[in-house]
Amino acid sequence: MRLWTIQPENVYNLLISSEFFYCKPELSECLSSFNFENAYSWLVSKMENLIGPKPPYVKYPVWAWHTFDGKHSKPDLRKTEFRYFTESSVCIEIEIPDKDCCLTDEEEWHIVLNNCFNTKYLHNLDFENAEECFEKLPPKEQKFIKEKSWDCIFDISQSNYIQATFWELRKENIIRTWSIK
Repeated sequence: MRLWTIQPENVYNLLISSEFFYCKPELSECLSSFNFENAYSWLVSKMENLIGPKPPYVKYPVWAWHTFDGKHSKPDLRKTEFRYFTESSVCIEIEIPDKDCCLTDEEEWHIVLNNCFNTKYLHNLDFENAEECFEKLPPKEQKFIKEKSWDCIFDISQSNYIQATFWELRKENIIRTWSIK
């Protein structure tokens, strides 16, 4: 599967020198500062069911773009999403076996990141009624239903933004690179 991952230059250099890279949570800006550990842990459990167990040294997946703005091609690095990079980065075009990737809807993923209930889970209710029904549930049921509603991220049939997650990135996966300054 052809994918594009954007990594800080030091991660790219580490990948080149050590032959492979996996997510190092202690180096991630978003995990602790935005409290995303719950969302990432949930995704890891789903990935283990979909693509198999993670290696023992991996805690969280590596991320890449599969489809950006409706196109299965390198993201346009001039877009707003990439405008605020503060450090030198590298866009890396890679090839990862399909069996090793988990594809998700990037926009729906934000519901998981924000620890919200995905009202799409209740197809036959309008938004207000779904929220009202959800709020009346006991906390334990809310948690179960909320996490079940997150499974909607795996429906990529209508998505213009599809992300891929996988356990590790190997040097031999690299097709080409572009610097982002």
